[in-house]
Amino acid sequence: MTILAAQTTETQEFISLLHGGCGDLLVIREIDKQSKARNVFKRLDSALTYIPPQDKNIYIGMFAHNDRDATAGTATSAGAVWADFDDTGDAAEVVGRIQRAGLPQPSLTVSSGRGIHTYWLLTKRAPAGEAVPVLKALAVALGSDGSVCDAARIMRLPGSMNLKYSPAVPCSILSLSPLRYDLAHLQNILTTHRQPARIVQPVRDLHGVRELLESDMPCVRNMASGVKDGHRNDCLGRIVKDLQSRGYNNKAQAWDVVLRWNVLCSEPEDSRQLRSSFEYYWREPYRLLGCAQNNPVVQSIYSDYCVGVECERRAVIGSIKLDDAVDYNNRILNRIGTVSGYALICYAILQKHSEGLNTTQLRDKLRAADGTLCMGESMLRYSLKRLRSLGFILTIRGNTRAGQEDFHKVQRQGTYGTGFTLVSYGAVRGAVRGDVTADEFRLYCLLCRYARRKGRCYPSLQTLAKDLGVDASTVSRQLKNLERADYLKRYYGYKNNPWKLTYKLLL
Repeated sequence: MTILAAQTTETQEFISLLHGGCGDLLVIREIDKQSKARNVFKRLDSALTYIPPQDKNIYIGMFAHNDRDATAGTATSAGAVWADFDDTGDAAEVVGRIQRAGLPQPSLTVSSGRGIHTYWLLTKRAPAGEAVPVLKALAVALGSDGSVCDAARIMRLPGSMNLKYSPAVPCSILSLSPLRYDLAHLQNILTTHRQPARIVQPVRDLHGVRELLESDMPCVRNMASGVKDGHRNDCLGRIVKDLQSRGYNNKAQAWDVVLRWNVLCSEPEDSRQLRSSFEYYWREPYRLLGCAQNNPVVQSIYSDYCVGVECERRAVIGSIKLDDAVDYNNRILNRIGTVSGYALICYAILQKHSEGLNTTQLRDKLRAADGTLCMGESMLRYSLKRLRSLGFILTIRGNTRAGQEDFHKVQRQGTYGTGFTLVSYGAVRGAVRGDVTADEFRLYCLLCRYARRKGRCYPSLQTLAKDLGVDASTVSRQLKNLERADYLKRYYGYKNNPWKLTYKLLL
């Protein structure tokens, strides 16, 4: 079978699964390299003979329509509900998010060429008004792209080519199963998952708590089977902060993990005292994740579970003083293409000063040693406006007639399972000083997101360019400047691939 024939078969299979039994109009959108779009409307029989042109980006409507407007108002029904993980191409990460949300495995998984789409096929087609609320709940539970929830949504069609970046990559089906689900059943799972988990007596697991064994911190994995008497309270602090940083922002979920871990310890703690310690650590800053602790007793306890030089993350996190770091909610970094480096700098400064700052105080923090602002007044206003629109800061308007200034304060939000990214405050201060530009700092934050606390990462230039919404040559230039400013070091070689370009983060 030729490649084109295989892709055509994949297209037909996808359309049949998604829209089988549908009598309404299906919309296929063709977008050429000049970004000119054309809608093609077909009935199911005709759609099954459609061959995607390989020189265009091809999308298909998720809902069927009763009119050629193909708007949300003309949408009639859908044969599936779906999620768009446009922030990752890692299928294992997607599986983990789905499992943590308590959802069943998807019927269909598709690689869009730059991300992953998952589909839960339905036992019967669902009216648009019933499907859309479930789509929105899915996006919240999975931390996936919330923009795909409207009834006019189109998604890439398997069997077509993703031409948005060079080189072009195919959109293809990764996995397929015969599973179909009742929409009400999925809605019930999502509703139940949002409620606080009922606490039951944990069962002793001699192999360790699964959620802790999945940590990228070797010391936490070594704690997963319990710790000895005298270590439990300090280890609990590291475990709680690790769970939070990996996206367990639902307190009931994290408490359930801690309960199961407690019974593995040599002297399990009384549940009332355990809960008190848990609540304290839940509110603590992220310094408990640092390899170097100021308290020598805590340092000696953590060293019992440390793997030393074998730990990848010691390269960067071991050198960061975690009480001199900021934690970026990954919901900001996952949409970094729409957030400027200046906004990321403002967010870091406001987070560092959690008590809040008025405009003059914030402006003072944005000054270099020579007194110059690292951004113009209009950019400062725009950055604060963008952060407010995302819900990450709160601005209390001052009475200008009384000479009162606006007051700005970080407004904490949940990560919806996406976790946090730690960035050294020294990197922020370097951007304020002008060691790197705001755009270069934005790229550095993105690399920290990819590194996931391991100190190194290896995304391609094309992936970074796509995430930032710029071209690859711009990313290449920014990487050179970051390396020149000692923010990172580039080298070739990762595991068994000597040609893999790897970035080691230095700040």
